[in-house]
Amino acid sequence: PFFTPPSLLPYNDLSKFHPHPDPEPFQISDPALSVSRILNCRKIGHCYEYLVPWSDLPDTEDSWVPLSDI
Repeated sequence: PFFTPPSLLPYNDLSKFHPHPDPEPFQISDPALSVSRILNCRKIGHCYEYLVPWSDLPDTEDSWVPLSDI
């Protein structure tokens, strides 16, 4: 593709205009849940997912899940 310099615009980092706070820490207190702990957190779009190891499964089964599934 060919672009002329007047048609180019400077990059604007949108995260400065619409920052999203990090999620609040929370306690897993329901014994029915089989999540042993939270290993990591990542942001996908506007949602956060958490890397969790499952109590009854091997480490190879750790998975990224949204908070609503924990």
